[in-house]
Amino acid sequence: VLQVNFILAQLAAVALSFVLRTRLQPLSGTEGSSKQHQQHRQQQRHKFALLSGLLLTYFCFGKQVLLALMLGAICYLLLLTIPPLAVHRITLVVCMSLLSAAHLYRQTMQQATFVIDITGPLMLMVQRITTVAFGLHDGRTKEPEKMTAMQRKNAITTTPSMLEYFSYLMSFHSILAGPFLMFCDYRDYINGDDDYTKAVVQCKSVEQAQQRLQDCAATRPSSQIPPLNPGTTAFKKLALGAVFGISTVCVASYYPVTLLTG
Repeated sequence: VLQVNFILAQLAAVALSFVLRTRLQPLSGTEGSSKQHQQHRQQQRHKFALLSGLLLTYFCFGKQVLLALMLGAICYLLLLTIPPLAVHRITLVVCMSLLSAAHLYRQTMQQATFVIDITGPLMLMVQRITTVAFGLHDGRTKEPEKMTAMQRKNAITTTPSMLEYFSYLMSFHSILAGPFLMFCDYRDYINGDDDYTKAVVQCKSVEQAQQRLQDCAATRPSSQIPPLNPGTTAFKKLALGAVFGISTVCVASYYPVTLLTG
């Protein structure tokens, strides 16, 4: 049952992504939209991503979702109270300690059983939590010329709002099984400041934006050209995920964990 619920939740996440993309499009840079309207839409997108992620997590893990909220709340308090010089180290120690405790509990109480529990999402959250803490440390304590290109790109100069923070941690896109992405990339996506949205807004349509990129492809490295047709890639990833999902549900039951324990 747990495996089936997990697969259903992943499929629901795909459906929710279409809703976010078509019904809650970002307004950044569009004609006739005021800054107030743009900020309102950004909040709508954050709330949709967060609430959907919470519902999917609850559907899969029940009340264990409270552990994820507790981890996020504790580490957000650390961001607000710990000086930037030490926030990255203390946050790493705290969240890794809580994650280790969850794993030890699972090993002690659920020996020789295959259970999909909240430790999976917790591991993903730890990645994101430490990313925000290190980004905040870099953005507030280091000069740009002393940072690497990646550090400059992902530096965070102001503490994210609670809505931004929990939306990043528990977004339906990746709370169940990833993938991991940096906070600045997620914020740009929600706000409409990513390469895809900016290119489409500037050229009025995906087709025009694609043609414009093809015209300048001779002078720009292909790695710098934003992908403007993500549908093909998304469906390939979905098909690959379906293969692994079906394998987990149909094949894994024939090979219980007890085979490894003798």
